[in-house]
Amino acid sequence: MIIIVVNFNRPNFLAAQIPLILKNLEPDNIHVVNTGNIDSGCREIAAKYDCKYTHLEVGTSDFSKSHASALNVAYNLNKQDHEIIGILDHDCFPIEKINIKTEIDGKFFFASNQVRKGILYPNPACLFIRTSVGCLDFMPCLGMDTGGQLHTVYNFVRQMTYEAKDDYEIFAESFLHIVKGSNWVGGRTNAARVDRVFEIVKTYL
Repeated sequence: MIIIVVNFNRPNFLAAQIPLILKNLEPDNIHVVNTGNIDSGCREIAAKYDCKYTHLEVGTSDFSKSHASALNVAYNLNKQDHEIIGILDHDCFPIEKINIKTEIDGKFFFASNQVRKGILYPNPACLFIRTSVGCLDFMPCLGMDTGGQLHTVYNFVRQMTYEAKDDYEIFAESFLHIVKGSNWVGGRTNAARVDRVFEIVKTYL
């Protein structure tokens, strides 16, 4: 199993996320894809833990398309060498030990469902894929965000549990996701919320 993390200018998240991934998921490797500033420090953090690293110029200001482009590159680079590929947003942190090979249970996807315009597809914030599903395209479509194209192959799924908290959400009782953690929406209130939840995340290190 390899874990893919797409980071956009949040090296402080990455510095906490990688040790939590190693501690609680025990993957064979981690692939950090940096779509932000090349000098952000992500390369050095990845190197510290012997992670694969790619800096990617995605050429679009659309956040969903940028994220999807990075996932397409990383998935295609790793699908031949790994039975399972995990995808975590840069603001999604494994805070408890979980055995993904057991949880995916031979299915193609271990994921939390989301629905837009009546169409079911996986939440890309925390997603595990058995690569035997074949080629995938993570691009948005039909009013959906990153992963929208997966609705055409999204079957044979092991469903994650999901719990919404006041300031964050929990997947599979093991992953804490800081919603809008990169503060792409802007605003001091959201930034303060993100900082507050990140302090909680760091208590799990």
